[in-house]
Order: sequence, then structure tokens, then C-alpha cells
Amino acid sequence: MLEHLDAPMLVMGEIYRICKSAGRIKVIAPYFRSEWAFVDPTHKTFFTVDSFSYYDPSHIICQRYDYVDTRFKVEKIVFNETLPISRIHWLKKIVIKIANRWPKRYEAYLSHLVPLDDITYYLKKI
Repeated sequence: MLEHLDAPMLVMGEIYRICKSAGRIKVIAPYFRSEWAFVDPTHKTFFTVDSFSYYDPSHIICQRYDYVDTRFKVEKIVFNETLPISRIHWLKKIVIKIANRWPKRYEAYLSHLVPLDDITYYLKKI
């Protein structure tokens, strides 16, 4: 639901506040290249591989742009985790495997050719 909010950073701050020490959070959002990300007129935020890097102190984005005190380690990023694999075309299955193995490379070189549908972030409170 973060894609529908005006201030997702404030919501992440509240999630951080109520989360136990070393607690884990799973966030699922439409991937920014997906047609589904833009079909819904209520979507206000779009998510990429680096969308949660602002919260991860080990990432250069967080080190350069210290917008918030909220800190989560991005443990894993998974594409199309919520879709039943049996209904996916064989070519897209191959792209999903590539994207999940090398998310940044997929986003840079393949995502405009074969856009995936959703992205899942596994975060750990630091």
C-alpha cells in the first residue's frame, strides 16, 4: 500500500518505531516498469531496486542522502514473488531468474524490454 501514500518515508519511520529490534519487514509493491504500476491512478510512488536503499546505511545512497533516521538493512529483493509461476510464459520465467539473481543488472539492461510486475523487499531493522 506504500505506492498509494503521499508520505511513504513517514510511514516507514512509524514501521521502524513499532518494529522490534532486528525485526524483519516484507514490502511488496508494483515494480516501476510494470504496466500495473501506472494503470492505477491512485499510485503516487513507484518502486525500483534502490527504493529502500535510502534506509540502508551500507548503501551509498543512504550515506549521501541522509533524509531520515529510519534504518533497515535491505536483505533481499525478489521480483514477481507473488505471481503463480505456472501461469507465467517460459521467457518471462527466465527473465525472473535473471532479475532475482542480478536485480541491478536486470533493471539497467532488461527491465525496459521485459518489465516484471512486482518487487518484494525483505528488510531488517538495524
